[in-house]
Amino acid sequence: MTYDCTRRAAVIGGLAYMLYAAPLAAASDYDWQPAQLPPGTDASFTDKNGRKLSLSTLRGKPILLNIWATWCAPCVIELPALDRLQRDLKKRLNVVALSVDRSGMPIVRTALRKLSIRHLDAYVDVSGEVVSRFKVPSLPATIAISAESKPLFIRRGRVDWDDPAEREKLRAIFQW
Repeated sequence: MTYDCTRRAAVIGGLAYMLYAAPLAAASDYDWQPAQLPPGTDASFTDKNGRKLSLSTLRGKPILLNIWATWCAPCVIELPALDRLQRDLKKRLNVVALSVDRSGMPIVRTALRKLSIRHLDAYVDVSGEVVSRFKVPSLPATIAISAESKPLFIRRGRVDWDDPAEREKLRAIFQW
């Protein structure tokens, strides 16, 4: 019996490390990487009113697609700064905070309300289509997409969007 409990604890601990600690430890080593995706890579998701949208319907302005989940601590920590980024750059950039919570929009709305998010719209992809199409390695992940819907760069891990150096990187990526 002791062997089974010890083995079970080791397996659970190993899985927890792989899912949470390892990506967090490695996230600080990541910066923007060229997106290895074909131009026009698209995916559909749902807005707060239950309407199906796709990234191509948002073309015209560059898109900063942030993929997050309510159960992902670094994702939740990042959201208030992402909200301020949308507030500050709304004329130049469309920040799309896309939740991949399988529980759907109600849990996403609750999380955004608790965080006092006012400038980001609520979007959700319960199917996992965006994660699959954009080859998202871990959460949070952010993809810079041109106004013509071409994926330019991808970045995994939490970002401090209030940091002037991070905002300067966005200016360089989108060539403002």
